[in-house]
Amino acid sequence: SSRFFSSLDSFFFRLLSLIVLINTSSILYLLIFPPVDFKSKIERMITLEETIQILTKDHNFREIIFGNHYSLDWPENPQFKHISFDSSDVDQDTLFFAKGATFKKEYLEQAIQKGLGFYVSQVDYGLAIPAIIVTDIKKAMSLIAMVFYGHPEKQLHLLAFTGTKGKTTAAYFAYHILK
Repeated sequence: SSRFFSSLDSFFFRLLSLIVLINTSSILYLLIFPPVDFKSKIERMITLEETIQILTKDHNFREIIFGNHYSLDWPENPQFKHISFDSSDVDQDTLFFAKGATFKKEYLEQAIQKGLGFYVSQVDYGLAIPAIIVTDIKKAMSLIAMVFYGHPEKQLHLLAFTGTKGKTTAAYFAYHILK
């Protein structure tokens, strides 16, 4: 079976300088330069207007639902200083993503008690805060995270080695030449 030594599903929060994917047939070395720290204390933020523009440009935005009100825009333009899909890691400045087959309405209710003001989802959970409804939550998370974190993918240079012989040596030389 395949084992992966990576955790890239968490919004680009952290990338490693060297990721080794171990597969049953061979080893793939993927070097990422430069290592980028996405948890640094740089003040980041995204507005609701920017969020809607990003989603609309990708044809992923459907509407904002609040109670029985459906809208394509919102009268206020709140700023989000944090994005998360972990309901225990929210506050009033968080844009929350309700995702996953096992996601429960109770998670959102707990987040609202902590001050959550907006959430992004594929479905409306009918709660006391506005829902930004999208067609594809994973794509929405990716697009918003790229803008929120300043397009980290543009700062990375990837170099991969595959094959049956020489991967370790080639990766070692490339790493020391490029660092």
